[in-house]
Amino acid sequence: MIDVSRFILGPIDNNSFLIADSDSREAFIIDPSFDPNPILDAVNANKFLVKAILLTHAHFDHIAGVGYLNAMLPQPLDIGISSADALLYANQGNAAIYGFRLGELPPITLTLFHGQIFSLGREKIEVRAVPGHTPGHVLFYVPSISAAFCGDLIFQGGVGRTDLAGGDWDRLVESIREQVFTLPDNTVLYPGHGPSTTVANEKISNPFLQ
Repeated sequence: MIDVSRFILGPIDNNSFLIADSDSREAFIIDPSFDPNPILDAVNANKFLVKAILLTHAHFDHIAGVGYLNAMLPQPLDIGISSADALLYANQGNAAIYGFRLGELPPITLTLFHGQIFSLGREKIEVRAVPGHTPGHVLFYVPSISAAFCGDLIFQGGVGRTDLAGGDWDRLVESIREQVFTLPDNTVLYPGHGPSTTVANEKISNPFLQ
């Protein structure tokens, strides 16, 4: 069984996630933001074995905790991101433009792509490419718990910005309609900011997608 822990971190109230298999104790960290000690504490308290840090996209607030966690956790971690966001990651997510400074980031060791499947214990995690907010944005779909980790693609009653470098409104809407709204209606959507929602709720009430 996969358990989901959400941590609200940093000055922009990012949602960072720890997803773990309660039987194998294997875990993934998704989008660790600033000051990720609460994630580290949860990993250590539960004796989880973190397999990788998975990134929905490379904006600075979603990668700020990568270096710290990679240094503090005992085993070498894979760092996974789409190749289309690799340059943005190398530029520290454009942190300097917004007045932030990140520590040194570890190299990307895992290239994410559409249709890729990861194992977490006996469960499966599917990568779906959802460009629009950034060129290489992805989401992580976990069918066994009817959940999708969406980064800044879609929010409760909102969608990701497309006025930043690499943003594309038409691609964002296409990604939502083809990769989110095709999921079962009861799928819980865990966004990068704000409360969770469901596919059904956003189909009916999201004002940007009517």
